[in-house]
Amino acid sequence: MSELEIYLRGKSLCLNNNNFIIFRNQDVDGLSFVKLTYEQLVNFPLNISARKATRFATALFNEVFEFDI
Repeated sequence: MSELEIYLRGKSLCLNNNNFIIFRNQDVDGLSFVKLTYEQLVNFPLNISARKATRFATALFNEVFEFDI
């Protein structure tokens, strides 16, 4: 399990094992995850649901700027 996966599993993002398999298959690691845009998350090949992509963006924003929106 990668550091990114451990981190994301600790957040309330409603991710399932298939999401993590896709991340691994697409070589999404910590730095590349940070650079992902909403459009990249919801489109091929990641195909993450819009709800999950929004949660990703919110969690990342909160982590970087250290506050909740």
